[in-house]
Amino acid sequence: MAELIVKYPDRAAEHFPINRLRVTIGRSARNDLCIPDPFASRVHAEVRSEGDEYFLQDLGSANGTLYNGTVLEKPVTLTRGGRIQIGETEIIFNDSSFPLSSGATMITDNSASIPEATIALSSADRTTSGLFEAIEGARTQSDDATARHPAKQSDLLALISKVGVTLLASTTLHQTLEDIVSLVFEAVPADRCMVMMRDQKNTELKVAVARLRDRVGEVGEIRISRSVIDEVVANGKSVLTSDAQADPRFAGGTVMLQGVRSVLAVPLGVGANVFGIIYADSPLADNRFTGDHLKLLTTLASVAAIRVENARLTEEQIERERLEREQQVASEIQQRFLPSKAPQVTGYELQGISFPCY
Repeated sequence: MAELIVKYPDRAAEHFPINRLRVTIGRSARNDLCIPDPFASRVHAEVRSEGDEYFLQDLGSANGTLYNGTVLEKPVTLTRGGRIQIGETEIIFNDSSFPLSSGATMITDNSASIPEATIALSSADRTTSGLFEAIEGARTQSDDATARHPAKQSDLLALISKVGVTLLASTTLHQTLEDIVSLVFEAVPADRCMVMMRDQKNTELKVAVARLRDRVGEVGEIRISRSVIDEVVANGKSVLTSDAQADPRFAGGTVMLQGVRSVLAVPLGVGANVFGIIYADSPLADNRFTGDHLKLLTTLASVAAIRVENARLTEEQIERERLEREQQVASEIQQRFLPSKAPQVTGYELQGISFPCY
């Protein structure tokens, strides 16, 4: 459901769901969204829904309304992350089922990035029963190398157990995704991590959660090669690569590793349905991801995807039930306005039937 996020200087932000066709905003308590701002008019602006789009209109306010820094002179279409300024109050519009992330921007380019390693999982492998067989089949190490690390299999088992226990306590989809990011930081030495998801209305990937390991603040711009996204989403493969080949700074021949990042990207999906990506990266000068990190993250994603899908279905069911309740109430209200019997007109016999719109 679309929402307005009202930011206050002295308290936590307020999330206001847009659950009606027209939402008025202003200083008066009669508004749907009342903002205690001395520079706001009594009835300042409105947000209205038309089909799948939302529009913002100033209602002749004294001090005007800003949208993304521009004075509003006519109704404008709201976009995800759009910033509405009324007096000293900032309101952010979000039309996705996923919360707005902490300043993360995903940018895709068409540069080719050749993966250093991949793990391909078929739709049948995206279950806990087929997981170990797929991962073991993707091992590139020799039997001798595996024998030198007998703890790896137990590490995978421990990871699966921890993912299951941690996500079992998650109550919402957003909390589930936040817990997944925390588990990623425990499993691999990533500096940044983000989860990208796509909803039913739009197949475009959107940043659902993004975090830094040791710092609080905006994640910033994350540039991802289109070939990596296609490999993960279209082909369902986990990818280990670096952004060196996609970075224009390396076209001159002199390779400087400063700023180059080692990248992990794995699919989130159940069966043949890939509905998201877990992306993690780290400066190449600090940590270079290995095939073992790729296997760990693939394991984590395969187990976590089932919990994510369950959370998605639960929230969709709750939303459907809410809409059904609203339609039932609307139907009852309309029924009360309809005549209970045909009018009595001398000399005429009238018959008819009425149906509510809802």
